[in-house]
Amino acid sequence: MPMDKPSKYRVLLSKDALEDMKETKKYILTTFRYREYAEEFSKKSKKQ
Repeated sequence: MPMDKPSKYRVLLSKDALEDMKETKKYILTTFRYREYAEEFSKKSKKQ
């Protein structure tokens, strides 16, 4: 049985989800003062 190419999917985030991500990043920055972690959180979230 031949294998088909995997389908490509596109994920769209709602405005609320994007706002939640911004608030989480802001929380990390203000609470832990760890900019590197906050930036990494944003990058990984967007990549996923």
